Parts: sequence; structure tokens; C-alpha cells
Amino acid sequence: MAKSDISTVVRILELGEHEFSSKNVAVSGETPTLFTSGLAEGYKRLGCILFNNSNASSGQCFVGPATVTIKNGYPVAVGSALEIPLDEDTDFYMCAGANKLLDIRVMEYA
Repeated sequence: MAKSDISTVVRILELGEHEFSSKNVAVSGETPTLFTSGLAEGYKRLGCILFNNSNASSGQCFVGPATVTIKNGYPVAVGSALEIPLDEDTDFYMCAGANKLLDIRVMEYA
């Protein structure tokens, strides 16, 4: 594990006050996929980190609201992470390019 990776993990652990949840999400095609929380009931999400664990041919993940597309979504390249500081009342969606299947890992903290 590279020094920057270790620093990121330590920083994540400092952010969470009560609980962590790690979830694998399959994102397929251009139809937006709603992320559903994996936190235990009663815990309020403080934020999450997405990691695009897909292979190089799968391409980027695009993140945004329910209307997210490959043209307006925030891109997360293969092998990259994106931290999103948002609460449990804020939904977010992910999509991929046409005929693409992505392996996205999401860690939430509360």
C-alpha cells in the first residue's frame, strides 16, 4: 500500500464517529443507479467515498443527481476515488457508458 493510500485510510477513519459501511455496487449502462445506504438504522451518514474498481476497458463512472448522464455527471476514472461529504437525506446516482458494467466500491461513514 502506498503512503498516500495509507494516509487516505487514516483520514477516513478519523472522519467516522460511529460506524462504517462498505458496499459493492454494480453500475450498468447509462440508466442512473441509485445508491442505497448500507449503514445500520439510526446512524446518520456524514459522507462517503467511491472507488472505481473496474478494469480499464470498463471506463469511467459518472456521479450526480437522478438526472445524471455521461455528459453532466462528475467522472470517476478507473482506479480513482471520490469523496462526497453528504448527509443521509441526499441521494446520489451513478451511471456508466452504453454497454458498460462497472465495479464501484462505496464506503460510508457515520
